[in-house]
Amino acid sequence: MNNDGLIHIAFQNNGNEPLNIWTEPSAYMIEIPPQYEYRLITNDENLRFEFNDKDLTFWQEESFGYQLYKKPISSNEWELDIDTLDV
Repeated sequence: MNNDGLIHIAFQNNGNEPLNIWTEPSAYMIEIPPQYEYRLITNDENLRFEFNDKDLTFWQEESFGYQLYKKPISSNEWELDIDTLDV
């Protein structure tokens, strides 16, 4: 996961319930299971985050692609989950 020049955003769920992140404009829902960590990598430098009571919406303002890696918090091994990044 060494992608120099790209934006890396990490997030994790330390709770006991799944959390949701909606990605736009790709219209994809990321469900973060309890005790999981995700890393989103993008080449878009203009990002926006919108919060409501239970969910987060992640907006990419200039591109539509990203790579999404996931792993249990207790693990050191990242797994590629989604790859729509066109670098």
